[in-house]
Amino acid sequence: MVAARAEAGLIDRVAALRAYEDALTPIAMSLRNLCAITEMATGGADVDRLYERIVGAEYAVERTCALRNDIDDIRASLEAQVTYLDSLIGPLRNA
Repeated sequence: MVAARAEAGLIDRVAALRAYEDALTPIAMSLRNLCAITEMATGGADVDRLYERIVGAEYAVERTCALRNDIDDIRASLEAQVTYLDSLIGPLRNA
């Protein structure tokens, strides 16, 4: 009789602990999700800085291409000026 009561008490206690564990499981999952979100939020600044650098790099590429085109224009202009000056000086050289 005492053993049966002790066994019934243990069974009830285990059942109560399992119910408690079942109730804690969603809370534990929520805490893990909260931790993950917090890490993502604090890492968001890193993502923002990375995005800014990517945009900056894209701008730098565009700017470099524009400068490269400017160099081509400057070279063409200088060649035209040299050709013009040569046309003015050329007859004097041959005289």
